[in-house]
Amino acid sequence: MERKISLEYPANSVRLCFDMFDNEGGCKGNIYGIALQEGVSFASMEDLIVKIDDVFNVIGQPQPHQVLRSFAKEEHYRPYCVRPKHCHPSKEIAEKHGKILTLDFVMRSRHKAEWQGTVYGVNDPRKFEFHTTLECITGFGEMKR
Repeated sequence: MERKISLEYPANSVRLCFDMFDNEGGCKGNIYGIALQEGVSFASMEDLIVKIDDVFNVIGQPQPHQVLRSFAKEEHYRPYCVRPKHCHPSKEIAEKHGKILTLDFVMRSRHKAEWQGTVYGVNDPRKFEFHTTLECITGFGEMKR
């Protein structure tokens, strides 16, 4: 008998769908999450880092350790939100896949302006934990291999 696994995405997780990922750190793809109204595209590793931070600022969790000052008219920062509004069911997010690589990214905290969390391979049993943004980026490259 085949066992079915039910997958529920927490609000502090996103699916990273890489459509291009080269050995020099170039990448393109999309970020999806149950608490995001629409997917967010990224065009490079640097762009991905900024967009991941922005995504969790919009979701409202996990809360950043520090709020950066900005002179932009539009504020993207949202205060901590215990139960962010779910815009999509988990099943819809689980159906999203990148052409090259698909990862489930769970952000536990953003302490000391760094990231702490776990990344799970979608079509790969591997996973890795990270305690800094650099560890996370390095792990992305390892998961691609």
